[in-house]
Amino acid sequence: MSRREVFEHKTPRHPSRALRYAIFLRDGFRCVYCRSMVDLTADHVLAWARGGETEADNLVCACLTCNELKGEWPLDLFATLCQRDGIGRKRDIMRRVDRLLRRPLPKP
Repeated sequence: MSRREVFEHKTPRHPSRALRYAIFLRDGFRCVYCRSMVDLTADHVLAWARGGETEADNLVCACLTCNELKGEWPLDLFATLCQRDGIGRKRDIMRRVDRLLRRPLPKP
């Protein structure tokens, strides 16, 4: 039986409405994984359960389907699964996420 590591978080699990909206603006109201514009959510790139914080440099816009599929997977493994399943190329997903996380949040 494996033991789960417990993390002490500095931020709440769910982003505020203002932070979520700023993430959506920055990411162009599109899922960074499949490029969908439907049922958008804010996704932790480094999962909350793995110690990721709810901060702009760890959140991206993701559709509900991709967010649920990603779950706690590390980004590189999830991008590999996306490529395998025809959702997008791993290289493109990794570059897109990296580029967006480097951008400052726009002023709403």
